[in-house]
Amino acid sequence: MNIKLMTGIAAAVLTTVAPGIAAAQDAHDRPALQLASNGLELRDVESGETDLIGFGTGQDDTVQFLGRALNEPSGSGMSEECGAGPLGTVDFGDLRAYFKAGEFVGWETTSGFHSKQGIHVGMTSDALMAANETANVATPVANVATADVSESAGPALNLAPDELTLV
Repeated sequence: MNIKLMTGIAAAVLTTVAPGIAAAQDAHDRPALQLASNGLELRDVESGETDLIGFGTGQDDTVQFLGRALNEPSGSGMSEECGAGPLGTVDFGDLRAYFKAGEFVGWETTSGFHSKQGIHVGMTSDALMAANETANVATPVANVATADVSESAGPALNLAPDELTLV
């Protein structure tokens, strides 16, 4: 009798704990999202290998790619205010992907993500320069997501298809 009781308790414990274990394992198996000047990257947490989804990629492929790290989108819509014309948006929590004519054209984030070099929203211009000694400090760029680096410590950071630019 004791064996049946122990087996029942073990089964109940596994049923209760297994979903949490499965969720933790699932989160560990997911790649990490990294910001990139020419799109977004997924980094394998074990091997460190990266996979880029570049600007110009179709919306369906981009959403599927981002879903590998961020699950399903939390929302979508249309931004009519853009000077270059209407942009479609797909949100994944703090990350918003922008699409024009069905192609991935930009991203915006408020927190939580960083580039390979450690560049992230909210860092000071001095920290940015230390993280990326080769950053271009002169040329402004158009139609890109802009994030405020730090109003008290310097310029804004533009993330463009081919460069990081301080303006």
